[in-house]
Amino acid sequence: MCADSATSTPAVNDSHLTGNFMLAGFIRQARLLIAMGFCAVLFLYVGHWLIPGPQVDGTQSLAVGPAVSLAAEGATLVAVVIAVAVSTLITWPDAPHTGLFCACVGLLALAVHWGGITLLLVHRYTNLSAVYADLGMQCFFWIIFIALAEGIGYGLYRYSPRKWPLALGLPWPAPWTKSDVPLAYPFYATVVPPVRDNSPKARLQAALDQLTGLLAGMIIASLVLAILMKSGNPGQVIFACFFSFFISGLVVGMFLPRSSVLVIWLSVPLTAAFGYLLAGHGAVSLPGQVPEFSTGGAAIFWGRAAPIFYVGAGLPGAIAGFYAALRTHYRQALDMGLDMESDTTSAGQQQPLAKS
Repeated sequence: MCADSATSTPAVNDSHLTGNFMLAGFIRQARLLIAMGFCAVLFLYVGHWLIPGPQVDGTQSLAVGPAVSLAAEGATLVAVVIAVAVSTLITWPDAPHTGLFCACVGLLALAVHWGGITLLLVHRYTNLSAVYADLGMQCFFWIIFIALAEGIGYGLYRYSPRKWPLALGLPWPAPWTKSDVPLAYPFYATVVPPVRDNSPKARLQAALDQLTGLLAGMIIASLVLAILMKSGNPGQVIFACFFSFFISGLVVGMFLPRSSVLVIWLSVPLTAAFGYLLAGHGAVSLPGQVPEFSTGGAAIFWGRAAPIFYVGAGLPGAIAGFYAALRTHYRQALDMGLDMESDTTSAGQQQPLAKS
């Protein structure tokens, strides 16, 4: 997470590293690919089992997604628990949200298998307002998805057993496996997280900070989406969602660093829900036109991606943007000569800071 500074930190002793850095880097990348592949297979299996998609159940499955039934909702939530848990353990001790990142990338396999949203809009062009209403309701399911994934990733990263990489002979920094102290977990992009203060004034200010971060993230992502979301083609949608929320997460993390990670993550489905509301309100289909390019003003660009694409591509982008901001803050702190060997968490406890 932080680099060494000759002026602020002592020379690094490399004797505790087993193997070599090249092999360690290769194994790290291989573990990331394995985690993503596992998640992709898992979500494809669950999707084929309970949510066959438009090829089997018609375009309605795109509109309701996992919300098609309680069984589908439950199976998808169980799948995300398994995906995040396994990915976190496979990639540990990489960045804390690597497991969530891999789970969302795996989710894209199911999204691409289903196809873009254009098929749904073409087949139900006579009632686009109802379509967008269904898509907006689906976003609330993805909010639960993200909150559950964040909780699972937090618990496993901080408290999971740490000696298994060395037990398998993997070349990885040994000190991480020897400490019984929970690893630091970034709740904010700032190097010095806000001190807990339960006074009414402080709690109000904290709430305003989170609300500001959420609204800023949604606005920034929407502005970039308006430029990049030119069609409903899956490739175009994946790029637009990833890059838009990368910029959003980076800007919020840099200039509003007291915004929590959960606020940045939740800006993804909330942006989609808000966009569907506007797209549905202004959507008017005309005979002979492809619905997504019918009238509806500038708001229509939000409606060119299904919720699963927003989460599968947008959330990894937000994660990458947040960690880019976090790394920048740490680099600046090192340049200023601050002691980066410990980090104060939101609980007010000193925790050893994992380096990467």
